[in-house]
Amino acid sequence: MSHGAHRTINVHRLLKEQVAITFVVVALIIAAGAYLVFKVDGAQYTQFTSLAFVATCFFSFVAFLPAGTLFASRAEFAKGHVVIAADEKTGATAPIADTWSKTVPLGLALAAVSTAVLGALIYGLGWTPSPLVTTLVSFLFVAPYACIVPSNIFRDIDGLAAVGAMRGQRVTSTSAHVWMSYIVPNLVLRRRPYRLRHVPGRLHVPPQ
Repeated sequence: MSHGAHRTINVHRLLKEQVAITFVVVALIIAAGAYLVFKVDGAQYTQFTSLAFVATCFFSFVAFLPAGTLFASRAEFAKGHVVIAADEKTGATAPIADTWSKTVPLGLALAAVSTAVLGALIYGLGWTPSPLVTTLVSFLFVAPYACIVPSNIFRDIDGLAAVGAMRGQRVTSTSAHVWMSYIVPNLVLRRRPYRLRHVPGRLHVPPQ
């Protein structure tokens, strides 16, 4: 390969790379957040602390990251780094007009279901996950995330190719994506959660 040349990949490979990169970046954010949360709470963390931490990760990343991945994939296609293989064509005539409305509702629904299942396990079994287990469970955000992206990326890229990479309808600003997908969730994870102590007959919430 000559100097300055770049490789091209198909959409399947693009999908795998985007999911892998996103997982690594978000996993580091989650690990840092878990360290801060459980270091502050120490041995006094509760079932609610674990559930709230996982729920924060699920609702933050499952809901908003898929749209961000579509934006990043469009950028790769526009740079000429992506070619659409014959078996990847969907017949789309335009990219997805509003990636947020296409992905966020489903992301919120999957995050809610995942959180409900975990809540049932924690409170139903009287189980208090350790900080390590809580962190590992939070990494499972990648499962629903990796279900939403494949259901949209092929149609979106094929539609973008149909109209031309630089001629499609203008999408939501990338700055909004950065804020909603990375900065806001990171700020939420850095905030110290309430430590709930059960006292018979009342619920005590210490001041922050």
